[in-house]
Amino acid sequence: MAPTPTATFAALRAEQIVVESPAVPEFSNGRQIGVRPGTYHAFKDHRCTVRGQKSIDFMRARSKANDGPEIYELEADDVPEVTALLAELATADTDRVRDILEAERKTSARRVILDTCERILQRAGVSERKPGQKVVSA
Repeated sequence: MAPTPTATFAALRAEQIVVESPAVPEFSNGRQIGVRPGTYHAFKDHRCTVRGQKSIDFMRARSKANDGPEIYELEADDVPEVTALLAELATADTDRVRDILEAERKTSARRVILDTCERILQRAGVSERKPGQKVVSA
């Protein structure tokens, strides 16, 4: 059995809660018989560890949203490790750098990887898109 994916997020505020799904009261014959628990991610001292791929994907989406809670991802075990990617980027050709940049933007969007990829492509004097690749608008 594979281990549950985990990711660590940081927030600008020391204490905050991000609601993935709120608790919902359950009724029967007009009487409340229970509460279906919700999913909450609580930040303590600017940090929160999130478990489960569904929750990680939710937090990544919230971090990129225009009205997001000012959070960003620090590390995750469902994506390649930062040091491994940086080592690969040191010797990668421009097509591989483009692939890493695209994959990183779709997943955790770690700033150190994005900045490194962009600088490598800029220093090589090439575009972030491959020749003939069309712009995909979200």
